[in-house]
Amino acid sequence: MPEERRLTITSSSHLTPDDVARHTFASVRRGFDPAEVRDYLESLAHGLRALTEREQELLAALAEAEE
Repeated sequence: MPEERRLTITSSSHLTPDDVARHTFASVRRGFDPAEVRDYLESLAHGLRALTEREQELLAALAEAEE
């Protein structure tokens, strides 16, 4: 009987939907601080890029394992 092997790959990104939902921005006279919003959106974009790259790696590993 062949030994069962598991491919375990973890991602260093700790971005969760709850983090996004709970994030708050400082209020300024006419709304949110634009620089703070921009910084947060850039961090989200970075996290999403990392997740997309991770997904591609996992799909490639899966395809290789299935061959």
